[in-house]
Amino acid sequence: MPDTARITRIILSRFRQFGFCDIPLKHPGTGEPLSRVCFLGPNGIGKSTVLDQLFRVLSPEDANSPSSEDALVLVGLDIAGDTVFRASNGANHERPIWFQGNLEDSSRWSSLENNPPGFQEFVERFSDYALASSPELITDGLAWFSPEKNSINGDSVSGFREFLEARELDRAANYHEFLKHPDNRDRTVAEIDAEFGTAHPDVLESLQELWDPVLTPAFLEFNPADNGSLTSTQTGDEISFSALSTGLRNHLLRMARLHAHYFQKPNCGGFLFLDDPDTGLNPDLARSQMQFFLDLFAERTGQIFTTTHSPRVASLFAAEERISLRFDSERGVAVGEKISPRPAEPEKPSEEEEISDTGPITRPIPTPNQERLSQIKREMEETEDQDELADLLDEMMALRRKR
Repeated sequence: MPDTARITRIILSRFRQFGFCDIPLKHPGTGEPLSRVCFLGPNGIGKSTVLDQLFRVLSPEDANSPSSEDALVLVGLDIAGDTVFRASNGANHERPIWFQGNLEDSSRWSSLENNPPGFQEFVERFSDYALASSPELITDGLAWFSPEKNSINGDSVSGFREFLEARELDRAANYHEFLKHPDNRDRTVAEIDAEFGTAHPDVLESLQELWDPVLTPAFLEFNPADNGSLTSTQTGDEISFSALSTGLRNHLLRMARLHAHYFQKPNCGGFLFLDDPDTGLNPDLARSQMQFFLDLFAERTGQIFTTTHSPRVASLFAAEERISLRFDSERGVAVGEKISPRPAEPEKPSEEEEISDTGPITRPIPTPNQERLSQIKREMEETEDQDELADLLDEMMALRRKR
């Protein structure tokens, strides 16, 4: 039986602008694979490239970006507690080769950074660690969302009308299957319909509750009973879904597709890849969208990987979950210094006494560092400037090291 995998690392060697770049995707404190990862960095540095290479490990037939024959993309995965590595040249035309995780213990491992290999050279260097067969992976709930594409398990839907038609077909199939049950042979149509409605609630009705916070401020209303139409709450006119802005259409469709996929599946896991999900959205809506994704996956087994230029979106991720990429004059693209996680036992602040009608009250006095950290968090949520965000993250890192 295939096991659910979790991505733990990616190394890019001689791959496009990546001379040699090792990106760990484990929690620095626990060593567990990160369930949420946010890639930051300037335009063109390779955030989308990294995202694409991570995605193709789980869905190689759906990824399609050219690469040099001499490149190496090495991805580590945790499968049922065991580590394995997938090596490829970053393109579909070269069959990937899987390796044992203990190759990290080899004396040859340190040669990767000092003498970055291409794919064929890596295979030769570690041939004695190669696996005889590829592991079988669970990839249900594999979603890729970008400004150009919304795909779940390889099924792309370009518009809301297509989504509605797919839901109608699914519901009809479920209804016919329900009719075939032996317990329904002697029952009336009304009884069958009533029980089917209870056992199989309509996902569109729950979608209305999900969409209302987004549509109400825009004076729009979703009507699931009226063929999923949109109407203006001011004029009562029907509004075409295609009349909405591209950013808003993508946002609503992503919510609808993910909600439908996980509807009544509390234990279903998955992988969500988000390439610039905030494109076309105002800062508040971009942050709200990401919060929806994070909440949906909060109790599920799986991982979320995203790229962003929005400080407000990035601030939803913990320090160890933010991967900053920067240009390095020698190595090409490198990983920026991470912010250390908050200490488990922070220093106790000093105290002062205040006098009230009921007697003395002891209150903590915020230290200058604490006050500045709080101010930095507010500034991170408010700024839209990528360089300013990087400076704020650096300052936060320095302050936390002093605590």
